[in-house]
Amino acid sequence: ENGYLEKCEDFEYEGRMVENSRIGYRITAKFMRAFGGRIFSSPSSVFPEHMLKPELQDLAVYVDGIDNIVETQRRVARNYIDDGSIEKAVPPLKALLSIMATGAFEGLGYKDPEFRKLFTRESMLESDWYRARLEAKQKVDIGLWKKHAEYIDTVMADPLNAGISYQIDEEALRRRIARRIETFNSEDYREKLNGCIGVDPDLVE
Repeated sequence: ENGYLEKCEDFEYEGRMVENSRIGYRITAKFMRAFGGRIFSSPSSVFPEHMLKPELQDLAVYVDGIDNIVETQRRVARNYIDDGSIEKAVPPLKALLSIMATGAFEGLGYKDPEFRKLFTRESMLESDWYRARLEAKQKVDIGLWKKHAEYIDTVMADPLNAGISYQIDEEALRRRIARRIETFNSEDYREKLNGCIGVDPDLVE
């Protein structure tokens, strides 16, 4: 809004497009004048135009640097595709990794509005990835209280506990557990989970 940041755009160099937009935004001379003056007596001398825009120093070297960034991103992202872990990633990260590795995700590039929409909270909450995490959370909660019920069976059946079993209100405990399991099985409970982080489905048997 104030011209403090400058969007980096792709440009053509020696007959090909350089993905300069991969580095996003960079500070401008206006930024240095507004904020650098609080540190330096002459910010424009410390950060002249050719420092803020290194391509003015040596375009070939600058292009090589951008190419290295793009290639490194491609190589790192490819590792996630090759080992299959990309399939476990949250949707926007999965899309980003795909774009870094191949240049596109389901026909979208990183500049497309539909790709950027994936990073909204609303989009994530509506995704199958998130729905699976909530279902896994529900299963974990149900499983925990079923284990509690099994534990009571084990305790009450153990002869060693015969002398203390009278201290245990078994019926009340079983009613409480049954109510919990009923609650966790309900659609109402499933709706209440919306907004929580859920559980990784791979951790649920």
